[in-house]
Amino acid sequence: MRGIGGAVTAGLAAWSAQAKTILHISDVHLNLTLDEMNYGFDSSPRLLESALSYARSVLHDPDLLLYTGDAVAHIDHNESVLAKTVQTGFSMVQEYFHVKNVTAILGNADFHDYEFYVTDPEKGGTNPTIGMVDAPWKQALSPSHFEAFDTRGYLWYQIEPKLVVISLNTVPYSVKHKPDTKYLDDPFNQFEWLRRTLVEVQTNGSYAYIVGHIPPIIDSYGGESQWELKYMLTYQAIVEAFPDIIKAQALEWTKIFSAKAAYGLPSLSSESLRALTHRMKADDELLHEYYRHSKADSTRLPPCTTSACLDKVLCTQTWFSTVLQYRECLDEQSAERIGIPHWLHPFPRISWMWSLVLWAAVIVVVAVVVGVVHRALKRSSYQTIPGPKEFEP
Repeated sequence: MRGIGGAVTAGLAAWSAQAKTILHISDVHLNLTLDEMNYGFDSSPRLLESALSYARSVLHDPDLLLYTGDAVAHIDHNESVLAKTVQTGFSMVQEYFHVKNVTAILGNADFHDYEFYVTDPEKGGTNPTIGMVDAPWKQALSPSHFEAFDTRGYLWYQIEPKLVVISLNTVPYSVKHKPDTKYLDDPFNQFEWLRRTLVEVQTNGSYAYIVGHIPPIIDSYGGESQWELKYMLTYQAIVEAFPDIIKAQALEWTKIFSAKAAYGLPSLSSESLRALTHRMKADDELLHEYYRHSKADSTRLPPCTTSACLDKVLCTQTWFSTVLQYRECLDEQSAERIGIPHWLHPFPRISWMWSLVLWAAVIVVVAVVVGVVHRALKRSSYQTIPGPKEFEP
């Protein structure tokens, strides 16, 4: 769902018989007050300019521009600075790429961090949060698309006769979303709309590509869930009902990186990716290579050579719903690395350490019972020696 590493990620995607291209720009985090291009900081206009120039050298004329949010720096802003930053960043992108098909997706940093007011889309009108930063898309989107975006923050695009791109508003699902709206089962009625849209795509014999900003995963950095559990489960149930038409796995990175070439994959289908995960489980070098690529192979990337770090990378390859499931995966990997046999881990919801303690306690109890039984049996085999009998001489 997010761009991979850095301020700007350029991606190329191919689908159908005739290859089409996608330019994916995400998490720019533009700070208009900066001038330097320092690593590890928010992007200055100079850095964004440099990144866009490079992206254009890789892909001059993309068919689709995915601009997936977080255009603003990681600092507090007033509304005017927010609007100016979003406008400036998007205008710079438009100067380099005159793309007909542009997505409009907001990230959690495009307004006061994670603060997104949920309104009723049925009533229409501009959402107050979106309205703070909607100006750049008024010219980039068609009137109908802009109205949908301005009201609810999500929409769909017909890119090809048989391909639809669905952009989601994921901020209300975040565990950090403000104000607290967890009591709502379907913020903005987006799940109902998504299900209905996918049914229509399926009926028309088309395919869908779903994009957004905050991914419905357990994050590898802190091992924390990015979405509220009930929203993640609802989303999973929806997408799992349409496995044949959701073609997000068709994404193929080229020029900068090709997963198929790097890992020897026949395709980026779910089956191929599951097979890759199985290979990485038995190959730490391959797992570390994946880690480097997932972080854009940065020269300043911290090493990930310890078992704890590699296990985190591996366990994030599975789409877990809860943090508990993720931690159980870490426990399983840790147990396997030190040679704890599977039969010592019969309780999937207890860490292997507690399983070991439990088994040790069981062994002690069994040993005590065996000892007691053994002594009892031993006593039962004793022969009673009759005492001296009295007799008269």
